[in-house]
Amino acid sequence: NYTATDDSAISFCWYSLNGGAANSTPSASCSNFTGLTSNQGSNTWIVYANDSAGVEDSDSVTFTKDTVAPSVTINSPLNQSYNTNSITFNVTSTDTTLSVSSCGYSLNAGATNVTLQNAAGNYWNHTNSSMIQGSLTSRFYCNDTIGNLNSTQTVTFFIDSINPLIEYAAGTPVNNSNLPQNYIFVNVSVTEANLANITFRLFNSTGPVNITTYTSQTLSINWTSLPDSRYLFNV
Repeated sequence: NYTATDDSAISFCWYSLNGGAANSTPSASCSNFTGLTSNQGSNTWIVYANDSAGVEDSDSVTFTKDTVAPSVTINSPLNQSYNTNSITFNVTSTDTTLSVSSCGYSLNAGATNVTLQNAAGNYWNHTNSSMIQGSLTSRFYCNDTIGNLNSTQTVTFFIDSINPLIEYAAGTPVNNSNLPQNYIFVNVSVTEANLANITFRLFNSTGPVNITTYTSQTLSINWTSLPDSRYLFNV
């Protein structure tokens, strides 16, 4: 949209975009130009007009077009299990035209929302030292100075920072027992939401006698046909 005026009649108007990348033919109507396409980034558009005496003048405008959201790369956390409840949330975010103005993350569909701090350059991070246990999904958000938002990047990870609780249960010999038998039965109770395995170990004075690992929730073992000796076991 432009206005061209002159003391005498305006003869022609035309435009040139971005140093001559696109040019129009002179138009005697001098009506507004439509259907022009700007580029991502900086644009300089110039409108020219001349009058019936051939005197020419122009006016220009420079503007920036940015319709592309920043890129976001998740550096941490990764799609894995962690045995700590202190997690660093870190992303790299860049914008090809303008600059990234802010980044943040949410946990479990917005149950928690946190603003990331610009650590240095393109890195944004925050350390959460009170994460809850279990499976968590984080979605990251970054926008540029004109408001283009990238909210497409998510990561799912698992936290289990609580050690299993294990106790000897009924039928297990007490410490320093003298047993008139050739077997040792060991039974335990375990409190653990994410049990991976349980290992029973039996030793005598020369070293390991038996080491058995179960990946199911098997909570007892019976070592049989044992010769007389002093034994030690743990689970």
